[in-house]
Amino acid sequence: MKFAVSLLAPIALCLPGAALANDEEPLVFEPTSQWNVDYGAQNCELRRLFSDGTHQLILKIPGTATSGERWMTILVEGLKSKGSAQGESTVEFLPAVGTTEEQPHYTLETEVDFWGLYTPAEIHKQTETGKRYEELLANDDREAAEKLLAVLEEEEAKREKEVTGLLVEGAFEKDLLIKTGAMRAAMNVLRDCASTLPKAWGVEEEAAYPPEPVDERIWLKRIIAAYPAKSLRNREIGNLPVILVIGTDGSIENCIVPSSPASQTLQEETCKNLKRYAKFAPARNEAGEAIRGIWQTTVVYELFFTRETILQ
Repeated sequence: MKFAVSLLAPIALCLPGAALANDEEPLVFEPTSQWNVDYGAQNCELRRLFSDGTHQLILKIPGTATSGERWMTILVEGLKSKGSAQGESTVEFLPAVGTTEEQPHYTLETEVDFWGLYTPAEIHKQTETGKRYEELLANDDREAAEKLLAVLEEEEAKREKEVTGLLVEGAFEKDLLIKTGAMRAAMNVLRDCASTLPKAWGVEEEAAYPPEPVDERIWLKRIIAAYPAKSLRNREIGNLPVILVIGTDGSIENCIVPSSPASQTLQEETCKNLKRYAKFAPARNEAGEAIRGIWQTTVVYELFFTRETILQ
């Protein structure tokens, strides 16, 4: 689930169609390190270094403890990001499958001559199997969904083994081709790390029925009203994947932001306001008993003049 918060008016239009940064071939980045997984207390992160002989590049892919969107960070030395703080570009794992579409992104700038991109890490595109699996879950047909899950996992494994690289067009001064190689082994390590996180957060039992938000539209309006003044002054655009640990009484016991370019202020204020205003029905086990559970969402703050709420 994802919700977006709107605050100030847009000053640019997103036009359809992807365009190359220039007519030249993309810069080719070869790996200069192995894949490394950072085993953190709150999150896991997959990292690798690359170079084209002139510029250094860092690719970071976070792990999440529940299913949902995974956003990655691409940092490049000496190549400025194009456009405004928020935009769209073509970022695609190769070989390409399905329809190539522009992806939303946030641009980043560090203090050490690195510019970056924060964008969805879409290794697997939606397949008919995936659509059917989601339909079965929505209809609470757990037995059929469990059978189909094995097929879906086989498709995802095949895709990760076939990946050769990552193409980035229209985001930097020059387009990039990052030679990642096959991703299966690295993603398996990342998933193994992420699977240990719920226990570290105090979630011992897998829920048969996950937590459910209560009166979401009401408390979302309160979060909008509490948007930090400092972030507003800085015209900050934030994309926050948030993992909430919901207690047996429906309260938020922990709020984790796995990976986001948003400022520490915005992250802390968002978690504080979620804990203050958000309400949940707790997760339950097969016996119907309330247990600790995990609920994941992505909070997106966008800049608009109107103060309307967008729920996605």
